[in-house]
Amino acid sequence: MISLISIAFIPDSLKSRRWRLWEYRIIYRSLKRISGTHDAYKRLRMSIWVWQNIEMESAL
Repeated sequence: MISLISIAFIPDSLKSRRWRLWEYRIIYRSLKRISGTHDAYKRLRMSIWVWQNIEMESAL
């Protein structure tokens, strides 16, 4: 779990889009393992949406 958190703190500018998709997949799997419900997927979708908005704002 600690490695997941450290991965999340790598600046997005250093990551490729493929890397980010892979990262989301790992986070989704770990969330799913923890809760085992659809709720984990919804939470992940929300966090991706938030991250994308932050990314867009920082690009402007």
